[in-house]
Amino acid sequence: MHWTKKLSKEKRDRLAKTVRGQREEQLRGWRLTYSAARRLSSVPFIEDIVGEKQQALGRPLRFLDSGAGLMGVSADLKRAFGKDIEVTAITLRHPNLSTKSKRRSLKTARTRAHAEYYPFNGPESERQKFNADIANQISSAIDRGRRDVNWVDSQKIGLVENLSARKKYDIIFDGAGALQYGLNNKRILERYYKMLPQGGLLVLNIHPYTFEKIKELIDPDKFILERKEKIIILIKK
Repeated sequence: MHWTKKLSKEKRDRLAKTVRGQREEQLRGWRLTYSAARRLSSVPFIEDIVGEKQQALGRPLRFLDSGAGLMGVSADLKRAFGKDIEVTAITLRHPNLSTKSKRRSLKTARTRAHAEYYPFNGPESERQKFNADIANQISSAIDRGRRDVNWVDSQKIGLVENLSARKKYDIIFDGAGALQYGLNNKRILERYYKMLPQGGLLVLNIHPYTFEKIKELIDPDKFILERKEKIIILIKK
């Protein structure tokens, strides 16, 4: 006998209501991840930072989106600033996925979402509804990424630490990208440093836990550190 069957009906109803509330709250978090989390509107201050830097330069700003994902932030910045910005985005997988790759991505993401966000072993109908909702969210995000990529000036596939340092970028943006998921953060920071001109900005929108891990790698002789709420700005000396 399942342990919940030993509870009174009132307690079972209260437990079911609590679990449903957790599921809906966590599912909203997953929707945010795939709808807003890689859009310009979800990154506080970045539009202001780009605008101020571009005006100070008096020329088109060179911007690198590191770990661009589906290139939502890159595309939104290009729409906002037009010819005043040159956007380069680097990601591990191009948004223009083949049908087979899209199906594989959906399956992988749905499995991960189920493991992270599905909080209880509910009825099969609930599980199917959850999987369908997640699949719709991810499919919409991928389709939007296929459109967004056309706005980006230059798209690169691969690891940012392998990117050539010959070209300099006025702003490098890492929004839960390479530093969040990379295997060698010291090498990534060194590459960022080489790709920035003097006075260039490294803008980080990463999890606080990730920043705690990398802050000892930030050389005070190379960078000036500033904070704007959740945004961390490193200015190359």
